[in-house]
Amino acid sequence: GSRYQWFILGYPSISTWWNEPTDCSMQEIIRAINGTLQTRVSQKDYFDAYVYDTIWSLAYLYQSHLLSNQSIIGIFKNVLENIDFIGATGRIRYLNGGRIGEVLVEQFVACRMMKDKTCRIPCYEEEDDCH
Repeated sequence: GSRYQWFILGYPSISTWWNEPTDCSMQEIIRAINGTLQTRVSQKDYFDAYVYDTIWSLAYLYQSHLLSNQSIIGIFKNVLENIDFIGATGRIRYLNGGRIGEVLVEQFVACRMMKDKTCRIPCYEEEDDCH
């Protein structure tokens, strides 16, 4: 409804909205998805990639624990602050307990979608190195 902001994760392409079989008219689809925010992560690979990167982060933590006599909490904090590698979902870094990363978000705007285009929303990261 108009009182909600809908996020759609993992849509494959803009043209998918028009090519999938449905009982809805094109105008009904446009009205339903107008204003939605979307990311272009394939649904099939979305969670696989994050699980893969999490496992590598945990492996890094485990290796660091074996090489140190510190408590696991101290090691965990230290390792998270120093993790920096390229994973399946992009660059893996953590800051203040949260993952630093870049996610492309686009907004569906009906008047522009007729030309197979979306509006790119400005990128935000906790650091100023956003591309």
